Amino acid sequence: MIKVSAKGLTKQLQELKDIEQKAMPYAAAAALTKTAIGLKQALTAEMGAVFDRPTPFTLRAFEYHAATREKLEARVWLRETVDGSRRSSTQPPSVWLQPQIFGGPRADKGSERQLRKDGLLPAGKYVVPGKGAQLDRFGNIKRGDVTKALAGIKKKSKRYFVMYRDKRPIGIGQRTSRGKGGMSVLLAFVDKPTYSRRLPFHQIAERYVEQRLPGEFEKSLNEMVKRFARSR
Repeated sequence: MIKVSAKGLTKQLQELKDIEQKAMPYAAAAALTKTAIGLKQALTAEMGAVFDRPTPFTLRAFEYHAATREKLEARVWLRETVDGSRRSSTQPPSVWLQPQIFGGPRADKGSERQLRKDGLLPAGKYVVPGKGAQLDRFGNIKRGDVTKALAGIKKKSKRYFVMYRDKRPIGIGQRTSRGKGGMSVLLAFVDKPTYSRRLPFHQIAERYVEQRLPGEFEKSLNEMVKRFARSR
């Protein structure tokens, strides 16, 4: 009888162990990054399910930051900038989507800040599309119409005017034709909107990472070990 043991493979096993140790941080960084990319896609899909006709801009709200072997941490969160610039007049997703994640009041829109600055929007009031507003295919008022209305009010145009009730402004009206029937409400002033949580970001993230990260790490480690072994 002869016994075959691992003693004859000591050198090879040590080499494999060395390869695995070298490959480990690279594999971990790759697995974390792949998981973050997948999570970003899962969150985008969830927004398409819970929001009514989300715009392409909304569906691009999340971004990921890759992990490195020096910093084994990948991140997924709302973009802090618009098209790479912090100077854009458009609010970044981090501002207007957080109430959908955490609940609570939303941040001021640019039009609301301008109306307050001009003394037209009362304290505690916010702006929503009026019955006369033309909405785009995503259910939002066209930005160009808001810009025209604000400019028209400032220039005291005959087409756009502030609507009052009991000497308090209640909205922005527009004249579409002559006579009383030729007027409509473009923007209405309402109480502060408060949102309930609609996008369960943290629950989705925790579940996705728990389900996907172990498998991604196993695949990445196998790939890295093979790559390091070939390079020896």
